[in-house]
Amino acid sequence: MKWTTTALGDRRRLKDGALAALVPAAACSVALADLTAWTGTGRAGSPARMSVIA
Repeated sequence: MKWTTTALGDRRRLKDGALAALVPAAACSVALADLTAWTGTGRAGSPARMSVIA
């Protein structure tokens, strides 16, 4: 049996590959934006505030 590719199969492979590349890039972008906002507000470098309720 000879394997043949169809336009639908090629599209699906292209879509899956693009999604596999896009998801980590989007996650990194969100993390970078959060870190930028965190440092921009001046909270980076300050000690953590913890309270103990007894």
